[in-house]
Amino acid sequence: MKKIFIFIIAFGMAVTGLMACTAKNPTGYPSGTVQREYIFCQGTRYVFSGDCLEKADGLKEIGAVQKVDNESLPDEEWEASRLTVGQKVYVNSLTDSQMKQIYVEWPDKGYFQVFKPDVP
Repeated sequence: MKKIFIFIIAFGMAVTGLMACTAKNPTGYPSGTVQREYIFCQGTRYVFSGDCLEKADGLKEIGAVQKVDNESLPDEEWEASRLTVGQKVYVNSLTDSQMKQIYVEWPDKGYFQVFKPDVP
């Protein structure tokens, strides 16, 4: 009985894993579109690092998203993908004079997304 139970659990996990690997839209965005959050500012394209901040100590506003294009990677100043027009962009004026990362505010969610330069 115990072996049958273990087999059923293992089989279920294998099927679930297979379904996840073959999903058509693993990011939730339509295929053929930009799959991650990007922003182009001050001559550099940045990509969301996966990190977020709740506190904003030392952040200085440097601009805001002016255009969103989810069909192609941003290549114009203040153009973004998977963000919203008007979202404010910040840099940490206390520690980051070379803009190694920027921060995009989500005021309705109460946090900042951390973006780093998109290096191929």
